[in-house]
Order: sequence, then C-alpha cells, then structure tokens
Amino acid sequence: TGGELCDDGNMVDTDACTTGCVFSAASAYCGDGTRNGTEACDDGNLGSGDGCEIDCTVTVASTPANVCGDGVRRGSELCDDGNVMPADGCEADCTPTQVLTVTCPAASLPAPTSSCDVAPGSTTKLIVGTVLQPGRVLRGGQVVVDPMGMITCVGCNCLAAAGANPTGILCGDNLVSPGLINSHDHLTFPAAPYVAPGVGANGLLADGGVPERYEHRSDWRGGVDGHSAVSNGGGGNSNQTRWNELRQLLAGTTSISGSGGALGLLRNLDAPDTSATSDSQLGLGANTSGGNYDTFPLGSSTSEQLVGSCAYSSKPNPMTDIPANAVYLPHISEGIELAARNEFLCLSGLASGSVDVLSPRTAIIHGIGVRPAEVRATAIKGSSLVWSPRSNVVLYGETAQTPVYHRMGVNVALGTDWVRSGSMTLLRELSCANYLSQSFYGQYFSPLSLWRMVTVNAAQAQVVS
Repeated sequence: TGGELCDDGNMVDTDACTTGCVFSAASAYCGDGTRNGTEACDDGNLGSGDGCEIDCTVTVASTPANVCGDGVRRGSELCDDGNVMPADGCEADCTPTQVLTVTCPAASLPAPTSSCDVAPGSTTKLIVGTVLQPGRVLRGGQVVVDPMGMITCVGCNCLAAAGANPTGILCGDNLVSPGLINSHDHLTFPAAPYVAPGVGANGLLADGGVPERYEHRSDWRGGVDGHSAVSNGGGGNSNQTRWNELRQLLAGTTSISGSGGALGLLRNLDAPDTSATSDSQLGLGANTSGGNYDTFPLGSSTSEQLVGSCAYSSKPNPMTDIPANAVYLPHISEGIELAARNEFLCLSGLASGSVDVLSPRTAIIHGIGVRPAEVRATAIKGSSLVWSPRSNVVLYGETAQTPVYHRMGVNVALGTDWVRSGSMTLLRELSCANYLSQSFYGQYFSPLSLWRMVTVNAAQAQVVS
C-alpha cells in the first residue's frame, strides 16, 4: 500500500523484499522480469489476471478478463496502452484517439501565394494555417500572438482577439504547431556526427560487419573494457553554441534543456528565469531557480562501473539537488549491462546504500538498462523519461523500452542528446522514433503520441508549475 514497492509479509531484510518494502538488488525476485528458480513465469509486474500472477504462477483462467488500461489488448479492445489518459493515442475505453478535424470558415485575409506569406501590420501577429492541438486539428485555424509574445487565442475565429490591423502570417494548409520542446541536448558540444573508423556509405564496415557498440557510456568515454574511445567534441565557443541553437530553431524547436546555451535564441529551460546579459547567465528558463541538469549523478569516473554495490565516490543529495520549484534531469542507466542497471537501483532507493532521486520533478535521461520492476518504480514516483533513441542505438545498439514505460504510466518526452551520436534536430529524432515504432514496436506509438513527446509531454517533464 502507499509508496511500498513490495510487501512480503515479514521483516526479513535478506530476502527479495527488504524491511523497507523495496526490492532487494542482491537476489532475484518475482516481478523482476526474469524467470528464476521455481518461478513458472515472470512478466515484470505484480499484476494479476494478465497471464502471470503476483506469485509468478501462470494465470489459471482460460480467458483473462478484459481490463481496459492493463496494457494487454483483449476481446473487443481496439488498443490498450496501459493507462486511461485521454488524447494520448488510446482512450480510456480502449478505442484509438479520434483526432477531430474542424474546417474553419475562410478568414477575411488575403490568401497565401507561397508556403507562408506575411501581410505587415501591427506588432500583434495572426497566424493562419492547419493548427495542431491535442486531439484536434483546425484547418484554416487561427493563432494570435500578442506584442509580448503570449498566445491569446487559438480557434477558428480569432480576428477580434487580434485587434486592428494585425500582422498576418498566412500559411495555407501548412502545419502550425506549438513550438517543439527538446528535453535533452548538450549545446556546448559542437563536433560533427561521430562515424566509426572503417564505416562506409552504407553504414557497414568494409568486412560487412557493424560499427563498434558499447555496453556502458564509460566504455566509449574512457576507452575502457577493451573498447575504443570516442572524443566528445566539447568546449564549443559562443558562436558554435549559437549555431547549435539556430539549427534547432530552424526545425521548429523553441525551448530546450541543453546543459548550457546561448542568449537570445531558444528558451533555455534548465536556466533560471531571470534577466540576462550574457551567455553565462542565459535566462528565460522555466522558473526562478533553473533546473538541475545532472550529467554525472554518480561521478564521472570510468572505473566506477559497479554491480551489487552503491559505494560510488559521490551520490546526489535528494534534499538539495532536486530543485524546490524546478526539474531534476539526471543521466541514469545509459548502457545495456548490469552496471547501467545498478545506477538506477542506487538512485531510486531500491538497493542497500542507495539514495532516492525519483519524484514528480525528476525526468530521467536515457533509462536504457532497467527492468520492468524499475520502470514500475519510476511510474509510482511520478517521474518522467527523456528518450533519445538515435544516440542510444548508435552507441549501444539498443534504447529504452519506451512502450513498457508508457504502458506503466510514465510520461515520455523526446530529446536529441547531441550531434555526435544523436539527431541534428527534433524532426530527425521524431523520424527515428517513428521508424522504431513502425518496425520494432508493432506501430505502438501513433503520430499523435509522438507529437505529444515534443509538446505536451515535454512540457510536463520540463516545467514545474
């Protein structure tokens, strides 16, 4: 009950469920997603009636009951994404989200003659085009932006809100979307995309093999465990950082958590929302204190790839490192080996000697090497996941199991990571995410779900009201 992750009815601290009612990292347990010992099954959760019971025995019922929201599509269900959230691709009644398309009456403005024409007027802007909203598309819709940059009207008839003689931005059938939010990048790292030695134009090695893949980020950062090192290409100057922001802006991104940035282009969400006069101060962040972008929550040493121990040289302090009114953005479990999973166990309160940084103000970056039970802990604490599929696949050959995160109710946002191994822009990252969904996830994520990852979901992950 409550915040317990398990409760086995005893106060024994050496079995699968500790006295603190959290899973033990030292032993296998029912619900860890791996069949061990006498377990007849283990589906990685503690639900019943889904084929594998809470005690890891096979569900006896020949026909499981339909439960909309359990993540398993059965019977008359047309979809089941594991939650009852509306307008996220699958509705609370397990039918696909029907995007309402509204054709607005023609606006009393000149028709565009190219992709987007501008009719000069006052400092208030009236944008006309195919306007995207969660669950609704307005063909010929209108958006009004006041002189201070605030959106004051979205609908079919915003002429009154626009006032006299607004500047018209007339885009015909072209899409008008909320500005995209990039939830993860490293803007001060300007080096070109990394290409492994010997890789040809077809993306393969000369002998027909594939480029080197890594098990943990320390492997490529330090060239350890028999691996080749990859230069991170950091130390960009102000102009290079501005270029990194400009290429994001040209693809529709207006806000970013970039672990640094340049003054005056994008809204730097991980910076304080204060008046700024230089790049070192930035400004226009989501709140007065700024977020905590924690690239190395457990220290940056390449030698500390621990398993079964939380004896890292440093660990964050949840009381001080999670901002009171902003977000905490730690890189956790970037890799596919047990050492990557161990990072999550030692930062979630699930292992002896661990700290717990999971909270509604926490957005985990990467989260690759975790199991379903750990995803469940993330969902229980209300934390978000920031997904960077292209960078993950390039470096590790694998990425976070986002359908599992989504089915368990974790809010998922999208980020480009950096240009070395990630995408040049969010549009490229969206294309990568869509390819994975279409080719490997059974078309799990709809276009609406992916669009939410860079708008609605990203706002939820990045901005604390």
